[in-house]
Amino acid sequence: MPTPEPPCPGSLRVLVHRAQGLSTGTTGFTPDPQVNLRVLVSAPMHDTYAQENTQVRVGTPDPDFSEEFTIQILDAHSSHLEVSIWDTKSRCKGQQSSAGFMGECLLNLSKLVPFQGHVIEQEFTLKRCAKLFLQDPLRVELCKAQVPAVGKMIIELEFTALDTQSPPASKVPSYPKLPISPSPPLPPSRPPPASKVPSYPNLPIKPSPPLTPPVPHHLAQQQYTQVPSPQPAPAASSPESSLPRPPLPPPMPHHVAQQEQMQPLPPPPPAPAAPS
Repeated sequence: MPTPEPPCPGSLRVLVHRAQGLSTGTTGFTPDPQVNLRVLVSAPMHDTYAQENTQVRVGTPDPDFSEEFTIQILDAHSSHLEVSIWDTKSRCKGQQSSAGFMGECLLNLSKLVPFQGHVIEQEFTLKRCAKLFLQDPLRVELCKAQVPAVGKMIIELEFTALDTQSPPASKVPSYPKLPISPSPPLPPSRPPPASKVPSYPNLPIKPSPPLTPPVPHHLAQQQYTQVPSPQPAPAASSPESSLPRPPLPPPMPHHVAQQEQMQPLPPPPPAPAAPS
């Protein structure tokens, strides 16, 4: 018994380019196509865990979608990609779930694992319901559709396994959560203390002496005395100074002194005679 393949998770990039030659076969009108993408698990149950839809292209049998999707794959070895196309105009008018079905293609994603990281563009022919899911009760109504599938679809695929993707960003180390103890209650608020003035020791106060009565003005002027001016020191005594001085002559009368001062000047000498 072959050993099962280990799970191969990754991401699948699907680019739906366009479809060609579509036909409803029931209404005869030009369709309004829309592409539906589903990722199915083949075993043990046919489960759907991813689904995408394109925009509706109105009134054209050759729609150009050019829409890209990225789908996360849990295990490529056990997953299939179902690409179905529907006519939304017929689907709205029909009562059955198969109304408007125009065909599908089923892709085994395990075949993309050896080509991971490579872009594969391929043209698929639209078919009826795949026989792989005939036992799926959700697809019984779809298998009842007897409309032949006509047309082709061009799809681009790229599968990237999880281990070949870029490494995740460095995580911040997590620290164990410590128990948070309740904080103690806050004390009642008190007003801030007023600034204290420095206190000095109380010194004994001495009584001031009594004030003297004011002196009268006329008495205050008498108290001011004149300071004697300094006199020159006496000269040193000599033996001559001890002798008696002769008496001074009597003063000369004023008119006699003037006469002595006003005596006539002598005549000038005669000039010498000039030579003959």
